[in-house]
Amino acid sequence: MEKAIHGLASILRAAGPLLQSDELPVEVEYEEGVISQYPLGGVEATPSGLLFSLGTKHTACLAPEKCGVDGSDCC
Repeated sequence: MEKAIHGLASILRAAGPLLQSDELPVEVEYEEGVISQYPLGGVEATPSGLLFSLGTKHTACLAPEKCGVDGSDCC
């Protein structure tokens, strides 16, 4: 685990000159039958490794008039 943490830190250090800010939106993608994306809410260093806090992400229909989704049926 420690090797992975140092590897991630070295990648971020190398990318530093290309990044414009320390406040970048980061998403975690997970695939197990379907693909899920979660915005990164925070990171905490613990004795056993990094603890990532994930948020929720909501999508909207791009053409609600075409697919019959207008939001009025929602519970």
